[in-house]
Amino acid sequence: MRNLLFILLIISSIATKAQWPVVYGQEYYWAYPNHTRETYDKGFIVTFDYQHNPGMAYNSALLKVDINGNLLWKKVLANQSKYMQIRGLDVDHDGGVIISGRTCINNDLPDAFVMKLNACMQPEWCNIYNTPSLEDLAGEIIFLPFEDTYILSLTNSDSEERVQLMKIDSSGHTLWRNVYANNPDYISELPIGLEYSALDTSVILSAFVYAYEDSSGMYCAQPYWSKINTYGDFLWELYHIPDTSFTYGIARRRPLLTNNGNIIAPAVTSYNSHLVSIGKYGNYEWIRTLYQPDTAIAIVVNSASILNDNVYLGVQYFNNGFDPIGKGALQKNDTLGNFIGEVVLPVDFTSTIFDICNSFDNKLLITAGHDMSLEDFMLIKYNENLESDSVYTYPYIYDSLCPWGITSGSIEMACDVITGIENEIKKGLSTLKLAPNPADEYTVVYLPETVATKETQGVFNVTTYRSDYVKNLSMDIYDIYGHQVYSSPWPDQIKEKVLNISDWKPGIYMIRIFNSEQIISTGKLLVK
Repeated sequence: MRNLLFILLIISSIATKAQWPVVYGQEYYWAYPNHTRETYDKGFIVTFDYQHNPGMAYNSALLKVDINGNLLWKKVLANQSKYMQIRGLDVDHDGGVIISGRTCINNDLPDAFVMKLNACMQPEWCNIYNTPSLEDLAGEIIFLPFEDTYILSLTNSDSEERVQLMKIDSSGHTLWRNVYANNPDYISELPIGLEYSALDTSVILSAFVYAYEDSSGMYCAQPYWSKINTYGDFLWELYHIPDTSFTYGIARRRPLLTNNGNIIAPAVTSYNSHLVSIGKYGNYEWIRTLYQPDTAIAIVVNSASILNDNVYLGVQYFNNGFDPIGKGALQKNDTLGNFIGEVVLPVDFTSTIFDICNSFDNKLLITAGHDMSLEDFMLIKYNENLESDSVYTYPYIYDSLCPWGITSGSIEMACDVITGIENEIKKGLSTLKLAPNPADEYTVVYLPETVATKETQGVFNVTTYRSDYVKNLSMDIYDIYGHQVYSSPWPDQIKEKVLNISDWKPGIYMIRIFNSEQIISTGKLLVK
């Protein structure tokens, strides 16, 4: 065993020679990245679209790299003769990932799909969500760790249901589906991105709508944001910014959440890009036009992240009217929208920053186009001072949750469950009572009177049990990053339990009560 560990350490140490940037996708006719997420072992998973040869169907794939950008493996989705796209990615608590997107393996019209992959990148389940005679697309998807559920954005060709959110359980069964951005004044709308706020367990939807603009008398694109709780209830929306530059404006994905609950949202107009500050209750606060160098005739923001109270934006500078893509740069601003500095991507060709991923040690992994004429992509890592990150020599072990390791290959689209997207379905979990809350030394967790629901053939039949007769319950507690901090069986026939939190760090914690079949109640605790 010692010899095997020694060999693994040597191999991992050898695989630390990469220097940023690292380029991928050069074996394809073209390859474009979409999402990047850090994994449990300090590596990164990237999704990308590609085409082997001109005229062939294009497809999507995942690749994983180590902390230095060295390729560990690549997995392509099977059924390459069919139109397939990954449009959402998130990491799961078990070391696996959840992906969402669009596929035609069911019929000629595209359908939305969601697939859960385990820590070995093998499909656990795959569901297709279909609206008869309509085109469906699943966009961004986010994992809710304290509930073990997912929320994803949906859109289809129905003129009245183009912006939707759907919540599914850990097996892909629909819990609820609601339609948003459906004001009668909108003539068209499209979801752009989702962001989860652990501060108040809500979801921020970014989109754009075509809405009537009084000053021009025309229907024009407007950036749109709305806030929804995890039960699907609409909380607020904001789409009209009191600034004429937002005629033909579009919200970008990744609205940024500050510590006080406010939102800093990137948006783009015809010639400029902006940051919009939105209060926690949906009130418009301010708008800032992003810094633009004198040599650029236009600036476009594509992606965003927040780190140590600073805002980092992936932007493109267009230097002339013949430049089809523009020069990519990482721009740093404060949370009031004031420009601090920037670094231009180190390539000789035009480039686009597609995603920005924060790492465990406060670094920024940038996913960007590398050479748009050859159409491949690159990863490059910067620290918070916009300096290129150094190479790590610590011997990390990767994919440790997969007993036999992971090799490159294909992922079968075993989507054998086809779910018709029906009318609105709503179901909420019982809420735990906690007192005191906020707390600093202890809190008491009280079970609700109703502690169980049961699903039968897709229909939720609510069965009420008195909590003092329920047995075989357990309680798990997670911090806002999804890390488990507490786990314990719940005493049988007991309705309340004292929780000692005197040595817990200040912050928000998510509590869930569950049995062997399902989660039955959730709550939120604020530790002072």
